[in-house]
Amino acid sequence: MSLWSAEWPWFLLAGIFFLRAAIRKDYDLVTSLLWIAASIGFADILTAQFIKPWIGRIRPCKVEDLVRIVDHCGGQLSFPSNHATNAATFAVLWFFLMGSRPGRLAMACALVVGFSRVYLGVHYPSDVVAGAVLGVVYAAGMAWSLNALWQSLGRRWFPLWWRKLPSLLEPGRETAARTGVAFRL
Repeated sequence: MSLWSAEWPWFLLAGIFFLRAAIRKDYDLVTSLLWIAASIGFADILTAQFIKPWIGRIRPCKVEDLVRIVDHCGGQLSFPSNHATNAATFAVLWFFLMGSRPGRLAMACALVVGFSRVYLGVHYPSDVVAGAVLGVVYAAGMAWSLNALWQSLGRRWFPLWWRKLPSLLEPGRETAARTGVAFRL
């Protein structure tokens, strides 16, 4: 279970996707992966630096004698779970970017990450649920913000591209049929 909570497998997987897209010169996917990485970074910083200290709930492994710690306890603060926030942010954006089948796999992985945090004794279940909800909100907010930015700046700075894709959230039937995806960051 600690493998699901470790950061290095996720960075390795992201690096493989990024290199594969770069080698194939799929610059749309490279750009999308960079936006997903920026979204996760934003979610991580906002959750860890602002929300956790503001709420200040101590981890169960620091206060409960009944909790069995599998690996190590981690930091001091617990609510909300950064792992759940980041996994949910990734899963929602991946669902929009890659479609239903890979998106469901990413969401299943996010659920396993959340379960692993409770199993390892470093979070209460409510920490994970709150982190997942925040991740969905961050992903939706980032997608909406990028679309609003594209609609305002794309029309002026990239008129040819903008005419082909006026909305990132609703690319239209022609673009969706050609690319096979319903959303492109």
